[in-house]
Amino acid sequence: GGGQDLLLLAAAPIAVDGQTRGAVVLEQSGDQLLDLRDRALAHLFDLTLFATALAVLFAFSLATFISVRIGRLRSAADGAVGNDGQIRLDMPDSRSADEIGALARAFERLLARLSEHARYLRTLGGKLSHELRTPLTIVRSSLDNLESEGLRSDQRGYVVRAREGVLRLQSILSALRRRAR
Repeated sequence: GGGQDLLLLAAAPIAVDGQTRGAVVLEQSGDQLLDLRDRALAHLFDLTLFATALAVLFAFSLATFISVRIGRLRSAADGAVGNDGQIRLDMPDSRSADEIGALARAFERLLARLSEHARYLRTLGGKLSHELRTPLTIVRSSLDNLESEGLRSDQRGYVVRAREGVLRLQSILSALRRRAR
């Protein structure tokens, strides 16, 4: 201390026949030891900095890779239903075994169910039109039969209203058929 150089000392006794005959004293300047310590700390700092930079680069690369995959999945989900109403079922990365692949497969299952429902709705109008046409024809022929047998004046009002209802149902069925096409 106090401006003096650091000095490292070590002493070891020399024993001959069980008696101490002398001592070996070793002296070394502490500057070499401090220099060695400084170089070791600088090397450790450099390795730590390099490992941290490598870990950050790996984390950013992985985040970019995941972000790109999620972006492709989002774009595919946005474009899954076209302007014409057609549903595209295939999603990117659906064959991957990770969570993004599981999400893509879930989107595909959802779109498949949506497509089945849309197909059902498209055919529903035609099916309803077909199913309602037969009872409507029966009602119309029954009204014709009633009129041909002759009606009292109080019954004519009911038949007229029933015919108006039949005409209204026919126009609804025609509109439903047109929309189904």
